Amino acid sequence: MRETENNASPGWVRLVYGAASGAVVAAILGFGLSAWFQMLGLGLIIPSGKISTISQFIGRAGLNFYAIHHINIAGNGMPGGIPGLTLNILWPLTLWAVVPAIALALGGLASAKLAGAKDSGRFTTGALVAIPYVIFLLIARPFFTATTGAIHLPQFEIGGWNPAPELIAAKLIPAIGSTIFYGLIFGIIFGGIGALGGCKAIKNGLFGKDAWLPAWIRGALISFLVGQLIFFLLFAAYIGFGLKGHTKAEKTERVKSAVTLLPAASGLAYYISHGVTVRGGASSTIDEESGFKLRAGLIRGIETDGKKKHVPALAYLALIIPAVALVLGGHHAAKTSNKPVKKGQLAAGIAIAYAVLMALFAPLYMLVQKSSFTIENTTNQAAITLGPSIAESFALGFVLALVFGLIGISIYRPHDHS
Repeated sequence: MRETENNASPGWVRLVYGAASGAVVAAILGFGLSAWFQMLGLGLIIPSGKISTISQFIGRAGLNFYAIHHINIAGNGMPGGIPGLTLNILWPLTLWAVVPAIALALGGLASAKLAGAKDSGRFTTGALVAIPYVIFLLIARPFFTATTGAIHLPQFEIGGWNPAPELIAAKLIPAIGSTIFYGLIFGIIFGGIGALGGCKAIKNGLFGKDAWLPAWIRGALISFLVGQLIFFLLFAAYIGFGLKGHTKAEKTERVKSAVTLLPAASGLAYYISHGVTVRGGASSTIDEESGFKLRAGLIRGIETDGKKKHVPALAYLALIIPAVALVLGGHHAAKTSNKPVKKGQLAAGIAIAYAVLMALFAPLYMLVQKSSFTIENTTNQAAITLGPSIAESFALGFVLALVFGLIGISIYRPHDHS
């Protein structure tokens, strides 16, 4: 492939060189930041007790690095422990995801510069960082392991159930399939954005006069980001006020927990505010009676173990937040469109893009923990799950975006009936 005046893409040799170099930058920086936070006692997965060897430090820091990508962590039983033990843990998205995001953005920027990519070819060049990045994650994966007893894991309690996976003696390692999937997702998105110029590219893409994103996508993205940001700030303020009257040590622990849980909490609240049902449950073949099923949503109400009740009337006020966000998104799309606006078409485009965003990001807010072991030739399984319905996320996201997006467009162009 030759570089011409009409083609912004570099030759394949420079493209491969740029992608490989960018992936190395992202991997070294990402793991370095993860290791640094480990030394400070921070991160999604933090050490338990004293680290006596370099291999232990690398294993724990690396496991944390994979987990903050939203990568599934798998485990197998220890020698002499419970026979046939397997363990799978998937935490919701946390604020620690900014570590690989920043590392990949810088890697994408380095890739575009080294490859000599210009204009529209920059995003593609940066996104290609994802391929060598995933290869690195797969090669390094066997070296990043830790036992459950050697680390502290995030604590969740759902319906009185606390997963407490550290009570199960297992050796943990990142799962292969999840490593490939989320490694590619992070690499493509943030590598591409970094190649375009990072924060500057996001600003220009969403707000610039010559925005590189179509108006209907900009409207959907603005709505999606603004809505979740509002919930994030509300939860952060609530946690901040809750720190009053606590000791310094208690405040530190609460802040650590908030860093881990804030994105997941604000994300789930945002989905619930659309009327999306959040489904959860716990089950165990050892004690079937102690399990439970949870369904909660503005439309469905709250259902626990077959018993239904209505949500509090004040909960419906949460609908105001996505409504405001979508009106702002529609208004912004109409205001910044570089083409004559046809309200119906623009609203439909925003609705489709928004519904896709709602469905694609729903898995990022899911918590899954499953374990299985065998005693006396009997396999015992336990599971705890929580997350929004993907199908409802798409359907309700489309309906709300179509209605409130159209309102936002009409506010800007009240006399345009096309």
